[in-house]
Amino acid sequence: MENLSNLLSDLTLNNIDSSKAQITLSQKKYPQLHFKGHFYRLSNPKKINPPFNWRCSLAHCNATGRTNGKTIGEQYDFEILNEVHIDDSDIESTDSLLLKERRRILKTKASLADEPPRKILNNVANFNYSDEVLAKLPSYEADRLVINREKKKSRPQFPPEPSSLAEILIPEPLQFTIKGENFLLYDSGNMDYERFFIFGTRKNLEIFENNHIFCDGTFKVCPKLFVQLYTMHALVEGCPVPVLYVLLPRKNQAIYEKMLFVIKSFLSKDPISFNVDFELAFLNAVKKVFPGSIVNGCYFHFRKSMRSKIQDLGLTVDCRLNKEINRCLKIPN
Repeated sequence: MENLSNLLSDLTLNNIDSSKAQITLSQKKYPQLHFKGHFYRLSNPKKINPPFNWRCSLAHCNATGRTNGKTIGEQYDFEILNEVHIDDSDIESTDSLLLKERRRILKTKASLADEPPRKILNNVANFNYSDEVLAKLPSYEADRLVINREKKKSRPQFPPEPSSLAEILIPEPLQFTIKGENFLLYDSGNMDYERFFIFGTRKNLEIFENNHIFCDGTFKVCPKLFVQLYTMHALVEGCPVPVLYVLLPRKNQAIYEKMLFVIKSFLSKDPISFNVDFELAFLNAVKKVFPGSIVNGCYFHFRKSMRSKIQDLGLTVDCRLNKEINRCLKIPN
């Protein structure tokens, strides 16, 4: 990661030396050399060892030169072998090189860095562009499309969206963490009409043991074919951190029991306690699968349920005016 950070920080327009030849990238993704307003292409693109000979990119022009390297983004001393160009009207200013390098840097950063387009653009915005270059800069929307296209190329090819639980195929890159640890802990199988997945690591399961667990389900970020994403957090140095993620196709006691029995099979010690909302199906499932664990209701959900019930009974004004009731509502039982 440190090498990647260094590489990205080196991608800048501020290092261009006009006295040297700059190697950039052609539209066909071949090395292209710029020197004193002229662009050159490699005479032998397949050659591996230096020196490397270059000839003018303009058709029928015999101007040539030589460098000791061809690494894109680098600068080299340019030995001129034939400096006669057939037509100097094709000469391009350094502005053209800056625009090409800017586009190359945007594409490189887009393929390497997991950053939004605006942040990538900000990294090349602090260069002191001339008025001529500023007038030629693409719009933000055009740059954004270039960056997103490049990001799409670097992403793994995912399978088509499944139409049923049985068709779900999780690509191998998504089954592991960035450290290479197994992340897909359990798949109930494509023969299970209530198929569900448990994601986490073995280390997370160790944290789960003999700990205080906080559970809740969410629906807004849940992918299609599933009803909810159930998350479980455990205390680490006093702070709750997510340790398990479960994709569930149902929201009933039976599926909760299946999920908890699978989790229990990974553990050598049961959790000390479960802190949950007041969903009766999950409460009953926890008590059945982990009878030795303490089950606590979430105070936030308790207050939320109380307020909802008070509104249903039409007692909102009475509760607000009655100080004794107000005081009782603020004391957790």
